[in-house]
Amino acid sequence: MKTFFFRNMTTRVLALALLFTCTQCFFELNVDRGPFLGTFDANENCPTWTDTYTMEITVDPSSDDGILLGNLYGIGASPIATVTDEGTFVFSAQTFGDLTYSGSGSVSGNTLSVDFRVSDDSGGSIACTVLGTRR
Repeated sequence: MKTFFFRNMTTRVLALALLFTCTQCFFELNVDRGPFLGTFDANENCPTWTDTYTMEITVDPSSDDGILLGNLYGIGASPIATVTDEGTFVFSAQTFGDLTYSGSGSVSGNTLSVDFRVSDDSGGSIACTVLGTRR
């Protein structure tokens, strides 16, 4: 009788320990994209020019952690970025027309910061930075 009780208790303790350590295995964590969303007045700095334009950051409806960086580079491209944690995002190589974009960024309060690289079909590449203020 004592053996059964202890064996049964050990099984319960192990099951509870497994449940608590593997909670993330069963539940998908959603990232809060809200702080990233909005319209920003963007000031772009590239090696040989500067530019100003409006960026609209919206939810990517096809994922739980994606945002669309609307009008990045000021020519209408909208790369999909993945929110990595509170305040940061990354986007891997995505091609629009003959230009490919990749980079990372952050939003802190009303300030947007994006460091990105633009490459073209000929192999040319430049690194640019956007600093934006939320409207």
